[in-house]
Amino acid sequence: MIASLGSKEATWKGEAVGGMPTGHTARPGFMSHRLILGRTMYVRPVPIRGRPVWEVIGEYIQALKDLSTKILDKLTEGLGLPKGYLTETDLNKDDVLTINHYPPCPKPSLTIGLPTHTDPTLINLVHATPLDVPGLQLFKDGLWFDLETTPDSLFVFIGNQLEVISNAKLKAPPHRAVTNAEKPRTTSVYFVNPAMDCVVEPAKVLLEADNDRPLYKSFKYGEYFKAHTGAIGDRHDILEKGNFTIKY
Repeated sequence: MIASLGSKEATWKGEAVGGMPTGHTARPGFMSHRLILGRTMYVRPVPIRGRPVWEVIGEYIQALKDLSTKILDKLTEGLGLPKGYLTETDLNKDDVLTINHYPPCPKPSLTIGLPTHTDPTLINLVHATPLDVPGLQLFKDGLWFDLETTPDSLFVFIGNQLEVISNAKLKAPPHRAVTNAEKPRTTSVYFVNPAMDCVVEPAKVLLEADNDRPLYKSFKYGEYFKAHTGAIGDRHDILEKGNFTIKY
């Protein structure tokens, strides 16, 4: 579903994926149900605890927007970028909230929720429920690790665009979602994206300060997004496979 910030109307647009095989690839299938929320839609006035759904969703999205801005401001400061570099430009132009539901799967070893990927974004904010059902896994040092969910917390993921801007000082981590044989699991994921025509490149101020060579080419975000969404199978190495890196 795509929801409008500050609007009283929105449209439900659902994408359902149920136990889909990966076709000609040799990987297992994956299973999830996805609801996408963006900026321009109409939501049927279904009440949530007596309040219109658009009102509840709008407040939730605005809270995530405010939180993501604070996080990006801190990342800007930590990287040594000029104030507003990540929040007051087209690098932070579009935002999308997706709701992913993973029903119980009788054979978790054969079916995953989402395949291995990094995110094509600036950053993501992830909230998962229930707390006692693991599902999000991070790949590190050749192994998969379960990420433990704690109350009143969100996961913050670095996306590929921030990896490029930081010239790999910050790396987008490969991760995936796995299924559970007995219990369902639901996540909300808030994606912070550049505008499609925004030019993404290693920040020149960082390259000059550290006397570094750029590790990535300059490109429009829409070019990367097309390569990412058009990829078949795992999507954790699009920067390399899509020819967005510079080899010396």
